[in-house]
Amino acid sequence: MKWATAIFVALICVTCVFAAEKATQSPNVLVIPKCAKPPVIDGVIGPDEWARAAAFTGFQHIFNWMTERQPVIYVTYDDSRIYFAMDSRFPADSKLVRVARYGDHKRVCRDDTLEIFIAPDYENRHDLDYQFLGNSLGVIQDILARPSIGNTLLGWNGNWEFKNTTSPGRWQAEVSIALAEVGLKPGRDFGLNVCRDYSPYIFTNWTPGGYRNYVRATFGGDCPIVQLTDLGPILKADMKARFAVRSGAKPSKLLLETEVRLEAEGTVVATAKRELDVPAGSRGEAILGTNWADKERKIEPFTGDREGNEWTAWLAKRKKVVTLKVSEAEGRTLLFHTLHVKEGVTDAVKSGPQRVFEVVAEPYPSYKMLRTGADIYDFPQKDKVKSVGVDIKPAGKEFAVGCGRIEDFTLGYGEASVAHLPLTDGDYEATFRLLDAAGNTLAAEKATFPKKSFPWEGTHAGLSDDVIPPFTPLEVKGKSVFCWGREYAFADSGLPEKVVSRGDNVLASPVAFQGQADSAPLSFKPTGSLRV
Repeated sequence: MKWATAIFVALICVTCVFAAEKATQSPNVLVIPKCAKPPVIDGVIGPDEWARAAAFTGFQHIFNWMTERQPVIYVTYDDSRIYFAMDSRFPADSKLVRVARYGDHKRVCRDDTLEIFIAPDYENRHDLDYQFLGNSLGVIQDILARPSIGNTLLGWNGNWEFKNTTSPGRWQAEVSIALAEVGLKPGRDFGLNVCRDYSPYIFTNWTPGGYRNYVRATFGGDCPIVQLTDLGPILKADMKARFAVRSGAKPSKLLLETEVRLEAEGTVVATAKRELDVPAGSRGEAILGTNWADKERKIEPFTGDREGNEWTAWLAKRKKVVTLKVSEAEGRTLLFHTLHVKEGVTDAVKSGPQRVFEVVAEPYPSYKMLRTGADIYDFPQKDKVKSVGVDIKPAGKEFAVGCGRIEDFTLGYGEASVAHLPLTDGDYEATFRLLDAAGNTLAAEKATFPKKSFPWEGTHAGLSDDVIPPFTPLEVKGKSVFCWGREYAFADSGLPEKVVSRGDNVLASPVAFQGQADSAPLSFKPTGSLRV
């Protein structure tokens, strides 16, 4: 499981590196105010609870276009902890996906997820960072990574405090962690990014160009509090950026600026600026607006295949780069945001009538088995459900070819392997029934799946115990193995002592086991001489 997750994370990291290389604009900047009273981490964003937090919106797809669904993120800190909140809205007739049911589950990254990346030292941000992923059930996956050397520790676990509340069309989440846990120190800039992932595999983040294209974040103490909470109909070429500013002990004189330019040509399309004066201890609001609709042709959503060249060409045509900047009269930048905008973009959201409960039906015909799953977490009468009965029938037929029952649940999700008779080619239907203690059906859902035969099934072609030449045999000398110009020398422990490539040992030191029990180091010693 961890290996599968490691492969997926590695692919994401590679994607982010390539995307980040394309980004040439200035990095995002965020000055984070200090709170006098820490927020209560209960998953409910209460009135004024996050009033002393920086806030931002304007999320974009990992491949650089602003999405329709826009969360608002809040960030603040005190002497010992850093705090985050997310208010995410989505169509009320759609559902949050939350399959992962336990910590470090490989499926967390496929759920609807909040992600937080923290690199404790901005100047050396590629040397060390911490990644948090959490779904709306409170399931966490966290990772310590050293991107510069490709080292990812999936087994690292931070002491995150994480709570959620959900309702139709809304997800609120609150997170906190000790500053020392992730190496944050007042006075040192750090890298920060916050991401909202939509299932399946729609990754959005605040910065352009990838997760590790970090915001340059600073702890600002009693600095002016800047909250960017809405951008208005920006996807219709009519931006109305809504700002709220709260002054600290001193009055604030701020300059709000925006610039819109064509991504490809760099031509400036629109600009706007305004000043905002806020007395000490007071709160002010401002709308920074700019409209460039008259410079565009008719804006229409894309309706074709989003995986093809037509989609790529449509995205690139007259795509904009929008910058938003809030600075003090003395020159310090409190917020700088770069956003890639393609007018007319829509999110592909599965909305409309939803299942009463979610089901999974994955066939394994060679084993005469169907892997089934049922998610009853959101079912109103879930406390009455004792089991889920599953019947498998050919489509349009009344006779069953297999049946089974799901009886064990974790946070409302259960699985079972249902055996069935040999299946002929065709379509099949799995019916899931929620059963109470008396066997009465509380609700039912269906899932269909096909059975297909392939010409390669049952063939033994290519199965052999013989190694097909040409091949390079391994050469063994003493405790060393040689292959393709490399020497792998093993210690008596059975672990590599050195790996020599082109005359250089690529290991900094011999590989060794280390561990401790009851705060005392464990000693691992070979019992004899190694024979290779």
